[in-house]
Amino acid sequence: MVEAVNKNDSETLTQLISEDFVYRVYGRGPMARTYRGHQGLMEVVEVAMGVINIKPLVILADDERVFMLAKITGKRKGKVLDTENCYLYRFRDGKMVEGRNIPTDQYAFDEFWL
Repeated sequence: MVEAVNKNDSETLTQLISEDFVYRVYGRGPMARTYRGHQGLMEVVEVAMGVINIKPLVILADDERVFMLAKITGKRKGKVLDTENCYLYRFRDGKMVEGRNIPTDQYAFDEFWL
């Protein structure tokens, strides 16, 4: 999934998520809200793909859930993002059904998307 995001591959992302996919981005900026289904994924993709790069630092997993701490970098409208985010994912039948993006520097993350 990270590779698909970094390569702007929305087709692969769509294949990896469930129809009832729910993705939450925390904060108060314009990206912060709950996205649902393939349409919700496309909303995130349109804004973030090609703008940010994700580099996993730590990945922990069990049979159903994945936690990832990742370095997030990006450039947009003269702004630079260089921080870490936590991601929590839940899978069912090999597809992601739920995701949460939890920025470690909420102010920097929100400001970047304004």
